Amino acid sequence: MKEIEGFLHIAPKPAPRMNYRFKNERAVAYLAWKKVVRELALKEGLAPGMKPVKVRVVFYMEIPTSWNRAKKTELQMQLYQGTPDLDNLLKGFLDACFDEDKSIARVIAEKRWAAVGGIEFKVVI
Repeated sequence: MKEIEGFLHIAPKPAPRMNYRFKNERAVAYLAWKKVVRELALKEGLAPGMKPVKVRVVFYMEIPTSWNRAKKTELQMQLYQGTPDLDNLLKGFLDACFDEDKSIARVIAEKRWAAVGGIEFKVVI
């Protein structure tokens, strides 16, 4: 089994619901984000045709710059419990990186506060 680790320097974005209202500006922004994530993932060694077995993902949610220094320091790397939901972030990441994710048997995912947003991953093929 092969392990691929990396960090995508892009703010996490949740997958929107795919319903009749999907064609709005939020959906357009999501599809553009998904394209950028796929390009970044390719540079990190992930290919759309891969069939991952295990995935570990940490979504780093950016601390607002308007917050005071003490609050920023206190929250740094703490678990993030706000929206968006973890499952929607995970779906967005997996849909952007892989054509099919049915081969995934194990997922470990979390959201954390950070000074800069990003996505850290470890994938076992």
